Amino acid sequence: MLIVSLSACETSGLEVVVLPPTEGGMAPDQIRLFIGLPPDEDAAIAPEGFGATEKRSGWVWVRDPMNSADLLDVSPGDSVSFSFVADSDFTELGAIIAVGYTNNVSTSAGSLFHKKTGVGNVRVFELQLYPAVDPRVTSNRTAQLQVEIWGAHAGDETCVHLFNKRPDRDLVDPHDSAFIVAKDDHDCDGYADTDALECAPEVHKASVAPRLSDLDCATTVTAGVAQGSCVLGGSQCTDGVAKDETECSPSRFCAPASVCTACQMLSGDQALECIREPLSHTGGSTAMAGIKCHVPSRSDSLDPVGVITLCGTPMTRAVPVPLRNPALQCGNAKITGPGRPFSDRLEIEGARFDVDISSACEFQLTASGDLGPNFPTTSTINGLLTIDLDNLRSLALPVQIQVDPPQATCTNTGYCDVIGDLADRPTACLDVPRPTPP
Repeated sequence: MLIVSLSACETSGLEVVVLPPTEGGMAPDQIRLFIGLPPDEDAAIAPEGFGATEKRSGWVWVRDPMNSADLLDVSPGDSVSFSFVADSDFTELGAIIAVGYTNNVSTSAGSLFHKKTGVGNVRVFELQLYPAVDPRVTSNRTAQLQVEIWGAHAGDETCVHLFNKRPDRDLVDPHDSAFIVAKDDHDCDGYADTDALECAPEVHKASVAPRLSDLDCATTVTAGVAQGSCVLGGSQCTDGVAKDETECSPSRFCAPASVCTACQMLSGDQALECIREPLSHTGGSTAMAGIKCHVPSRSDSLDPVGVITLCGTPMTRAVPVPLRNPALQCGNAKITGPGRPFSDRLEIEGARFDVDISSACEFQLTASGDLGPNFPTTSTINGLLTIDLDNLRSLALPVQIQVDPPQATCTNTGYCDVIGDLADRPTACLDVPRPTPP
């Protein structure tokens, strides 16, 4: 512990003089100081009242474990001083956030950053309070100065977030969004970041729909804007609750209706296999919507081993997503296949298939490598492609890669096509309004 209350016999320290608001608002009758110790980190946290899709980006400090008692009564209009002493010269307080309370409600706030104790003296810093509002009230989230204090239980004041866009804020050490949080519990919900019951370490009391790594089944949405649509699913994550590995909760990943037809009645490993390669489970039907790519290859007729090399020219194709005004934007393409995790590439034997997507939703596949001895020269590889959209929905599209018979050179460029019935595309599921930014 580096910082303790200042005593008269110490010579190296730091004093913070907190000044009351001068721009109107409510005069505080108590002032609490939150101290964040270095180092800081750039992160995103969803405090109490914010969902998993509403994380607030900012700088994060861990709170001084001896800081909980730094709460002083103050007469309206008066300033108050907090004093500290260091075990060594130039000890730094990474973040200092002061909060003024009126009748037990936070009404003002201010901050200082990267302030150091003196050497043989006490350095004094003034910290001005300004009227502030609580962003847990959604209408307050456009205010210039917002302060939120929360913890694992009602009334806890463990963590603080200060959002400051005032023109007179500290521009020498600008931290417009600053968190001071509990050690090993950054979302301050009472579950340690590494606790098995901590669902999302950056989301307070999270309840998170299945994420990409959780997808192992298909289900039909029963309510909401995507009602009746086919989506991929898995175990939902909820803080404090052990995962139920048998459930198939809906995710944001919209799939063709035929994927539910093929996979929904399956469970366990069979369901997982089905969603990772849906086109292998169509029962001979050609209606399933997806993308099929023909990959050219070459071989040297004089090579006694007969190595087949994949031609590496990128192949592109516009992905069929619904268009709103303005058009949806795409990103974060991932691919999976039999027994393979989701990744930006699919590797089978000696072959590698990299996937990418442009913001304009143009899909790209690039093949490379040599085919292994167990890879048939006319083999098809079935998998699943996922693409995130900027309306917080994602597309899960079956994909098939066809390695064409080898030629003497890589003169053929290869191509990708959209296959299946137009009616099978998950248009209604994807075509939802963008959320209003918090």
